[in-house]
Amino acid sequence: MNIESAITIGKGCGLKTVGECFENIRCHSMSLFKYSEISNELQELVDEIEKYNLKPTQEIDKVVDSLGLEWYYDTEEDRKYNAPKLRRKEINGTT
Repeated sequence: MNIESAITIGKGCGLKTVGECFENIRCHSMSLFKYSEISNELQELVDEIEKYNLKPTQEIDKVVDSLGLEWYYDTEEDRKYNAPKLRRKEINGTT
């Protein structure tokens, strides 16, 4: 699992920090991954958290900004249910 996916899931769950997002993935890992892949998926997430030097208390919206990403809604239904997606920020009309 990468940090973008963990943050996207966390945002949809109303979570606010990197630590909350990690714990959410860890707690629900048996529902998200094959049992044999849980350890590798969680390690991949830990590796990305360390790679970007993220702290558990960091707000996910600030992390999104620092990674050059932005939230957007693909459909009105996504907006209605507060289920945004992530994309690279546009710079001068390009992504």
